[in-house]
Amino acid sequence: MSSLYELTGKYLQIQAVMEDGDEEYPFELLTVGEDLNQKIENYGRIIRNLEADTNAYADEIKRLTEKMKAAQRGVERMKQAVYDSMKATGRKKVKTDLFDFTIAGKGGLKPLVFDKEVPQEYCKVVYQPDKEKIRKAIEEDGEYLEFAHLEERGEYLRIK
Repeated sequence: MSSLYELTGKYLQIQAVMEDGDEEYPFELLTVGEDLNQKIENYGRIIRNLEADTNAYADEIKRLTEKMKAAQRGVERMKQAVYDSMKATGRKKVKTDLFDFTIAGKGGLKPLVFDKEVPQEYCKVVYQPDKEKIRKAIEEDGEYLEFAHLEERGEYLRIK
């Protein structure tokens, strides 16, 4: 069986011959449409199988992610239990044969907590493009904006 690329080329040949009005063309060209349909149907089957695989992969990723999060929560609970125990007994360091446990201070800047509304002099203004206003100016008002334009929507293949 010919490849999809070859069948597309033959199909375009038929189309060109028909557009020229020439009614004399080989019988082989008459069956190209059937071959092309079969090839496209086969592609559709493969696409459906691959879609099923990707859904199965997504489900497996979700399952493993949940399992990973459960393990992380277990680690955090156990660390918190060790921390609480060491704090309650007043121990900063515990050395065992395999591990050294230490209660250490966190690095970085001290956390900043706001008790009241922050005065305006301590705030910064952030400007963001108003996409709705820009879209309206281009679409409805027909304005030309040198800093923005609308692109045509793309196309996609839908398989039912």
